[in-house]
Amino acid sequence: MLIIKKQIIDLLLIIIASFYFPRLIAQPKSEHNLKFDSLAKRWDEGIPLGNGWLGALVWQKGNNIRVSLDRVDLWDDRGLVAIASSNSIHNVLLSF
Repeated sequence: MLIIKKQIIDLLLIIIASFYFPRLIAQPKSEHNLKFDSLAKRWDEGIPLGNGWLGALVWQKGNNIRVSLDRVDLWDDRGLVAIASSNSIHNVLLSF
């Protein structure tokens, strides 16, 4: 019973603090956003996007948008446990 009351009080304090101190909520300001007037014209100047496992490179060639997709297990040969599975793309390509 005492633990539940403490949890409720903690929750109420967090809610109250979020109203009085809005900067505690970490949201980037719009002036910190990356803004591009145009896409890169060469692949090696493309905008890299990704999460560390799957990545994309975006650029423009003529009037077309080009996207290059890559996965870490296609190029990484370090033998990581997640990458070293027998069905990884890297191992499938090595079998050819």
